[in-house]
Amino acid sequence: MNAIVFAQTGGPEVLALADVPRPEARAGWVLIKNHAIGVNFADTRFRQGTYTVKPKLPDTPGMEVAGVIEAVGDGVTNLRPGMRVAAFTSRAYAEYCVSPAFMAIPLPDSLSFVDGAAFLIQGLTAYHALHTMDTTGPGKSVLVHAAAGGVGLAAIQLAKAAGARVFGTVSSDAKAGLAKEAGADAVINYVKDKFADEVLRLTGDRGVDLILDAVGKPTFEEGLRCLAAFGHIVLRTRGRRAGSAEPLGPLPEIAEGERALAADPDEGLSREDAGKRRAVLRAHARGPAQALHQQDVSPGAGGAGASPSRVAGVDG
Repeated sequence: MNAIVFAQTGGPEVLALADVPRPEARAGWVLIKNHAIGVNFADTRFRQGTYTVKPKLPDTPGMEVAGVIEAVGDGVTNLRPGMRVAAFTSRAYAEYCVSPAFMAIPLPDSLSFVDGAAFLIQGLTAYHALHTMDTTGPGKSVLVHAAAGGVGLAAIQLAKAAGARVFGTVSSDAKAGLAKEAGADAVINYVKDKFADEVLRLTGDRGVDLILDAVGKPTFEEGLRCLAAFGHIVLRTRGRRAGSAEPLGPLPEIAEGERALAADPDEGLSREDAGKRRAVLRAHARGPAQALHQQDVSPGAGGAGASPSRVAGVDG
């Protein structure tokens, strides 16, 4: 079969068309005739050798497809040859690929192969951040960074469908139109305006309940400033551009009077509670902020000194 192969890591020039053996559907797997493949930034990182999963040269990129099942392996009972599916896979840039049966999702006839191949990684990442790592619904507010990207656009639509108020940040006015078209209530060009100031203005100084942060250090500290009490920040920075994502480093010590730690009577926080929260941040400042990865520091989770916000990580 034909496949896109690279024998060394590097730029797009290392990709070449090659004839390779067609894979077989082993037990518990399905063989798919590809009709459309998803192209993700992670594929670029994989080709460069800088992604979490390293290539085994020569190798083929690609992690999601849509197509028709050609054959099923032993033990597969929920899928059959001829079914239209979208699937998570590896080496998708080819005429055929294999996928574990539990990672193949039947496609309704109303959904095209192109749409089927496009929604898996981006759509499910957005859904997981909104509904597994938090509870998004009516009365909640969400700030989506990189709002014009694939995950960002999916997150805007899913959050709006759940009844939330949605803000997005973008780096240009051209991208702002994409986020607005997807349904964002307000879109902030962070090159022109400080997004935290705009969010606080738009929410009457309350802040947002959930921030989906795909950037990291440049947006994290400003995000803390516009995060509502008991709010969550979901970080998904692994897999981004090689060398561009700065490590978070120690958490900043936020002075009394700034919103993340201030005793704010409108939010029912006493000065004593604010002091306890400062103590927690000072403790974390002595070590890397990654210590908060997947750590629940909401009241009741960490004892008397627990902070009322949660910072969680998503590997992307």
